Amino acid sequence: MNKFRLILFSAMLLLLTMGCGISSEDVDATVEAKVEARIASMATPTPLPPTATPYVVFVTATPIVVIVTPTPTPMPTTTPTPMPTTMPTTMPTPMPTTMPTPMPTPMPTTMPTPMPTPMPTTMPTPMPTPMPTTMPTTMPTPMPTPMPTPMPTTMPTPMPTPMPTPYTPLTIADLKKRLTFVFETNPVTVSNITVYGKTTRVEERSYREEALAIFTEGYYTLTDTTPEREGWIPRIYSKEEYNALIDEKYGGNPTLKHQVLGWCCMNGLSGLELVIRGDQPLSTVILTLAHEAGHARQRVLNPDQSNYGNDTNYGALREAEAFAFAIALVRDLEISTGINVSRFPDWSSMRSYIDTWTVSLREHLNNLTDEHARGKHLLWLAALSDPTLENELKGNWILSPESLFHLHTKFIAKPAHLVDAYVSNLLESSRDKENMIRGHIESRLDKSVERKGFIKYTLDPVIIP
Repeated sequence: MNKFRLILFSAMLLLLTMGCGISSEDVDATVEAKVEARIASMATPTPLPPTATPYVVFVTATPIVVIVTPTPTPMPTTTPTPMPTTMPTTMPTPMPTTMPTPMPTPMPTTMPTPMPTPMPTTMPTPMPTPMPTTMPTTMPTPMPTPMPTPMPTTMPTPMPTPMPTPYTPLTIADLKKRLTFVFETNPVTVSNITVYGKTTRVEERSYREEALAIFTEGYYTLTDTTPEREGWIPRIYSKEEYNALIDEKYGGNPTLKHQVLGWCCMNGLSGLELVIRGDQPLSTVILTLAHEAGHARQRVLNPDQSNYGNDTNYGALREAEAFAFAIALVRDLEISTGINVSRFPDWSSMRSYIDTWTVSLREHLNNLTDEHARGKHLLWLAALSDPTLENELKGNWILSPESLFHLHTKFIAKPAHLVDAYVSNLLESSRDKENMIRGHIESRLDKSVERKGFIKYTLDPVIIP
């Protein structure tokens, strides 16, 4: 072992000497001296011969310096160091930092938050709560309560009045007495009067019952039923009640307040209601009830005709329906009491009115805004286009209440989609029928006839077929 260390030391010393520029002679002398001193100090039983010294130094040192020293030193240092440092530093650092950071952050935050929260909360909560709560609570409670309540309340309210108690017609004497009161006194239907006494007070004086009794009798005679049974009711309002109604439901419409006598219809607490102003004479209220009743029957029996405005052919047909029913009703009332309904006074004012009206037929032919005049015109055109009704006009000068009611019913039965064409076709024949219409109206005039009955208050019965 000591021998090996000596050889190694000598080789290193030789390299140092060469690197520093020492000559080979100096090296030889130095090495030789050190080797000899080292050998001399070593405890060896067998001394080396003097001739062996140079061989030991040169032969042993030279190969060890070349083979051992330069070769092992560079190899282990260069190869293992770059491999573990470069690979693990470059590859693992970007991979775990770049890939896992973007992926786990958006995915677990976006997906799990919306999905798990709505699913477990929405599904289990609404399902078990509505089912056990709604079924036992809604089924037993609403079923027994709404079923028995609406049935006995809704059905008996409109039905019990007409159904259990059939309408009892007025006697001829009673009807005549009532009509005589109308024609002779014709008071305001509903008014306020001042009563003087110990205290002065204002009371309402009402003839609603008289108006409704006369109207209902004519309605029943003509239709064999009552308004209530057909699904509507007439109401007569005082001036104060009427204005309050217009203010509450129609914003104080000035036209309804000052230019309208009544209209059909309003949905009230009892169903469809006819609204009539009571601050008018009794005759006017009865005639207005009869006219608006024609509209009410159309609203109930064929509501599709109401889906169009007044300034259309539908509006003209609706007015024809109303005039036919109104004149049929008052003629029926007058016939039952013996009042003449087929002859009219032959006065100059009457002829002037007839001339003005027949001439205006041309003006109103295409004037859609005057649906009332067009409605009267349609009645004549429809009657003259029916051979049976035309013969009746020639023989009796007027149409009977039954014939007018037939026209009223025929108009109402007309399907809405056919009305426009039907009215247009009738109006096209208007000019050929003007002279015929004038001739039929003038044939009713009689100088011996007094002006009695409803013609004292309206001339509509004169110019209606």
